[in-house]
Amino acid sequence: MGAIRLHLGFLKFRSNVIRRKSTKVASKKQRLRDIASIIRKRLRCFSNLNVASRSLSACISQVDSRDFVDILKILEACSTFIDAHAEYADYTAQSIKCEQLQVRALSAVRARVVAVVCEAALLPLGDLGDFKIAFTEAKNLNGSFLNAKFRSELSSLRHIIDYIDARGKRDVTPRNQNIYTRVIIDCCSTYCEQRISLILDPIRTQLLVSYTPHE
Repeated sequence: MGAIRLHLGFLKFRSNVIRRKSTKVASKKQRLRDIASIIRKRLRCFSNLNVASRSLSACISQVDSRDFVDILKILEACSTFIDAHAEYADYTAQSIKCEQLQVRALSAVRARVVAVVCEAALLPLGDLGDFKIAFTEAKNLNGSFLNAKFRSELSSLRHIIDYIDARGKRDVTPRNQNIYTRVIIDCCSTYCEQRISLILDPIRTQLLVSYTPHE
């Protein structure tokens, strides 16, 4: 009986040793899986950056295309991943690269919006009837004439503007939010400036007509 108890004790000891080793192996296996997952995400991020860079070069003059929004989404995802892993040795280089691509993309959007708004402002008002409508617009900023004029010119850019505006309000990454907010502010400022400049001449002319002494 003593030999049996000794043997059972040895088996129990061996079982505990094997169990501890199995736990360690499982833990190491999980850590390796986690490392492999991070490496895959890292490689995917860097690959996506390269894809976005090439796509941006091809679409830089087509900011009104749906593909351009996809490029912005890729850059956002890369930016979020890079910012979450500041411990990487090449964090700084990749962070700068990503931000440069974002700035380049959004600068193209800003430039296109400014060009379209300025083009809309240069469109002729038309005959005297249109002129009177334009003056009415100066007194009623919700009038339809100039609104329709600018809305028509900006219609092709509506989806990209709405997307940037939404991301600027909701994006959880401070860097992305700041970049988007600056672009929207610039675009809105240009829009307001052109709208104001367009109604100044009708107002000035109407005032001169109204207050010029008649013989």
